Amino acid sequence: MSDFFEKKKSYMAKARICMFGNFLSIPLTAICCFTGNFWLAIASFALKILVSAGHFPPAVTMMQNSTDSSNSGFVVSAYSFYAHMSETFAPLIFGSLAMRYNAPVFPQVYGYLVFGAVCLGYGLSNIFYYRAGKSYELLMQKIDKSKE
Repeated sequence: MSDFFEKKKSYMAKARICMFGNFLSIPLTAICCFTGNFWLAIASFALKILVSAGHFPPAVTMMQNSTDSSNSGFVVSAYSFYAHMSETFAPLIFGSLAMRYNAPVFPQVYGYLVFGAVCLGYGLSNIFYYRAGKSYELLMQKIDKSKE
């Protein structure tokens, strides 16, 4: 979908797709964490995965199009390394917060922690997706002008 819009010179589309998925993921996570209905929680979790998973291809494409072809492998590897390191340390941080707030005794704490992590992660990443989209848009416009 982002490639379709990019052909129409809408270079911010890739960042908007990333941000849109993040914005939708926050209320879906709230439904999942705070509803008493199991089926509604499962459905909202499935939708959350569907909308939030769309950030990877547009983000990687922006990185690849923004760098020299000899450096694009390094850039994508650095992005993947950061993502995997975050996935590695997140359970350690989450576990320590769960113990700090006595989650084994008060299981609702898990819902608040998950929702807080999603809000923090997706909310802050939207700031950077917006900034990356603006930079990408300027770069691609400059490339288009040089081709003319």
